[in-house]
Amino acid sequence: MSTTLASPRGSACDVLGASQRFIDLLPVAIYVCDRDGCIVRHNRSAAALWGREPSPQDRFCGSLALRAPDGTPMAHAHCPMANALRTGRAVSDAEVLIDRPDGETLFVLVNIEPIRDASGAVVGAVNCFRDITEQRRMHERQELLLREMDHRIKNLFALASGIVGLSARGAATPQETVEAARRRLEALARAHTLTLPGTGLSGEETRSATLAALVDTIVSPFVDPRAEEPRIVVDGPEVILGGGGLTSFALLLHEFATNAAKYGALSSFGGRVIISWRTDADTLHLAWREVGGPAPSGGEAAGEGFGSVLARSAVRSQLGGSLAREWRPDGLVVTLTARLDRLA
Repeated sequence: MSTTLASPRGSACDVLGASQRFIDLLPVAIYVCDRDGCIVRHNRSAAALWGREPSPQDRFCGSLALRAPDGTPMAHAHCPMANALRTGRAVSDAEVLIDRPDGETLFVLVNIEPIRDASGAVVGAVNCFRDITEQRRMHERQELLLREMDHRIKNLFALASGIVGLSARGAATPQETVEAARRRLEALARAHTLTLPGTGLSGEETRSATLAALVDTIVSPFVDPRAEEPRIVVDGPEVILGGGGLTSFALLLHEFATNAAKYGALSSFGGRVIISWRTDADTLHLAWREVGGPAPSGGEAAGEGFGSVLARSAVRSQLGGSLAREWRPDGLVVTLTARLDRLA
């Protein structure tokens, strides 16, 4: 529903009269444009969201720059206010991105009502908008957590299936199969617990605060004590993990082991994994090398699944390092770096 002016002047700013103090008290950002898009009135909340006072040359919006929700640049002449003035149609709950002079980007929700004179002609429009950046970020985090949960559940089912098959291999009796599967599933549960934020090791398991003990815990479901040669070789100096560093590394190693059990060296009877690391002044360098597994498929070598994207993001944002994968003829090699101060 459009706003109609009672004033015979038909000026857009007359919709609020001279009450600048009143609109400054409003908890929502608001501004008024005339029929040509010139900003004739705005309140302090609008200037605060824009991060600047609009200049006389600004039209349709006082922001430094605008973008569509997908990040595509949006010219001021094609923004929601410009469209409302051109078409005379109200805009309800439209999302736009505002780029501020300080480099911050805000998601805002805009609602625009055209202003008409007594004859019904559009003489301006009022835009009420508010910052929804935090709500958007919370929604994105929630979606990421749901995808991560779905990814983990699927991986656990796949691992459980693989562990049952691994336990049946070489078992002489059904009872041996049951016992081997039970031990491995219990080890898998302990390893999975380490990947949960806010959990860690206490009591007798405090030793797992070292990287070597964490690796042993994560890969223990795939160790066969009856094998003549170890399937998993671990080599590296003592590195203490704690807090977020422990959780982040547990997630990463769990992801590597899961992929190796589903597609790589641990899915093959003769496959092996060599995990080694070293440190320099301020950085941990870790290598996860698989040998003797099946040849990688084209899809595995060419693309990244959600787990790979999640792992790369965790290394970069939480550990201040890098992650790289190389598909060699004899198997996958993962190289990882992390800042030592982020681990403890």
